[in-house]
Amino acid sequence: MIPTELRALNGPEWPRWDWVKSSAKSDQAGYDVGLTAVSELRWFQGHFEGHPLLPGVVQTHIAGTVARVLLRPEGAFSGIGNLKFQQIVLPDQSMVLSLRRVVDKSAVDFTLCEDDVVFSRGRLRFEGSR
Repeated sequence: MIPTELRALNGPEWPRWDWVKSSAKSDQAGYDVGLTAVSELRWFQGHFEGHPLLPGVVQTHIAGTVARVLLRPEGAFSGIGNLKFQQIVLPDQSMVLSLRRVVDKSAVDFTLCEDDVVFSRGRLRFEGSR
């Protein structure tokens, strides 16, 4: 089931949300979100002509927005750490966005992957993080 707040993120700026499941552990809140970077995303247009790919800044924007919706971290966004872009995201790519709240910190770790292929990963920091 897709939460209402996530369903509200639709249109040419957002991927298709395929599914959401909680992946919480005893001491750590988390979610896995299935999504597809449909070819109609406006971010593919002109980036790059004849060889479209999903820009890294869009990948982090998607991760941060979904983290805000599902995990509701406190404080304003304050930065990104440990950011790595490992593979390019092509049109119509299906992926899983994994979000894990970092225990004792105002931060969320994210990984955007498909099976063993990692597209991007990093740590989203919010005010009050160390």
